[in-house]
Amino acid sequence: MTLTHFPLNTQGRDFAVGDIHGCFNRLQSLLDEMGFDPAKDRLFSVGDMVDRGPDSDQVLDWISRPWFFPVRGNHEDFAIRWPNGHMQKGDYLGNGGAWNLGNPVEVQKEIAAGLKFLPLAIEVETEGGLVGIVHADIYGYDWRGFTDMLQSRSKAEAEEAEEHAIWSRRRFDYHDKSLVTGVRAVVVGHNPVDQVLALGNTIHIDTMGWHRGALHAAGSGNPEAVGWRMNRQGMTIDDLLRREREQQIGKADRDRMLRDWMKPHIKRLSGTWVCVGRGVKATGFSPSAAYSVWLVQQERQVNYALQARPIPARQFLEGWQC
Repeated sequence: MTLTHFPLNTQGRDFAVGDIHGCFNRLQSLLDEMGFDPAKDRLFSVGDMVDRGPDSDQVLDWISRPWFFPVRGNHEDFAIRWPNGHMQKGDYLGNGGAWNLGNPVEVQKEIAAGLKFLPLAIEVETEGGLVGIVHADIYGYDWRGFTDMLQSRSKAEAEEAEEHAIWSRRRFDYHDKSLVTGVRAVVVGHNPVDQVLALGNTIHIDTMGWHRGALHAAGSGNPEAVGWRMNRQGMTIDDLLRREREQQIGKADRDRMLRDWMKPHIKRLSGTWVCVGRGVKATGFSPSAAYSVWLVQQERQVNYALQARPIPARQFLEGWQC
């Protein structure tokens, strides 16, 4: 199975939880804390439910619950590959697989079969639009293009999409804030973050709850669907996207103010070219001459601000009546 689609939840709330890593008892406490109602609420998982924590052996019980919907992560992939001889024992042990190494072979195969059935991607209808869920990242910048690759008849295309879904760190490593089209947001885990992080409309929610005792669940954005942490602070998807937009607007304003402060202005007054900037005025018989004089007076500051790369004077003439 590669993709599962869920219709709008008209009865209750939707949540997505970060990497659980064998901390199912802690997750249950979180659900109790936020009043999760299994009769009408739904819980989606970004994968990596097993390894490292003390309750990994509960994974088959959890994935059988009718309100719990996980995607496959790289740690599920470890458990799938191990019984088939496609995983080195040292690598598996080093990634927290000791809980499974001690299981009888029949149990290992049962776990592998259950986890292999998990989808690589989930899409959920919400009041604000479609929300995508994968473990690590998607291939490219279009949700529909990515899901088409997952389901492609081309083995190479499908494998590349799967590799991105459970392993990729490219968007996170490059702090890529490009928007993913075709969805309201993409919710992912895999990359540990100190607090929930939105890069464009990709939301990273692996706050290492298995290590710090602060699993994070992000709400779908319905008014009552508030994401919770153990400290009772939470944000909906709308909150996270709004914060990202505000940060981007604030950064753009600061960048624009800095450029305006750094950039000298050149204009012609009474037959003489004048270059004005940062409280300094220089004159010359031509735009280049005025700029050169101004540059000498501001050499240290200008070279620092422009990273030792002076800008041609003609770039400052735009918008002036000469």
